[in-house]
Amino acid sequence: QFVNDEILPAFSKFIAGNEKYFLSGNKIYRWIANQKDNHYGLSMKYDDSASMFGYYTAVADKDGNIVTASNKLVLLTKDKVITQPLDYMVDQITLDNKNRVWAANRSNRLFCFQISDSGNYANLSLQRKFDSVVKSSPRSITADKDGNIWIGTRDEGLFYLQINGLTIQSMLQ
Repeated sequence: QFVNDEILPAFSKFIAGNEKYFLSGNKIYRWIANQKDNHYGLSMKYDDSASMFGYYTAVADKDGNIVTASNKLVLLTKDKVITQPLDYMVDQITLDNKNRVWAANRSNRLFCFQISDSGNYANLSLQRKFDSVVKSSPRSITADKDGNIWIGTRDEGLFYLQINGLTIQSMLQ
């Protein structure tokens, strides 16, 4: 597939919230549908060509904003892009029941960011960074309905983190 004579990577991701996006390598495009003839167009929303990683994980928050990550967290609202560093590659992100974004990077750090406000007033702020949370390189993460965090690692199994506010109350492997 081509966009402006540029070949897009074979592995790309489509994500929808208030807007629709196409994540392809280090670029994020806004998906523009033409209802009359069932065609679509892509418009560049964000280009992070300095990053050596691509954007393949994404979630929509409670307000329809899109959050994605690689070596930085990216919040896409209708009119702006907000980024925060993650120190190293993140394979997956999750949202908890308080609209907080959790990301565990491959260098074993856990980040918690708060998305505040919505639309043009949306903001992304680091709430807490935890060092050496689990024993091995995290690859997957999810939050359960109670706001607890589950982290899957490359070779040490699954970890359950019971969260109280911004503190890890207990951990099970």
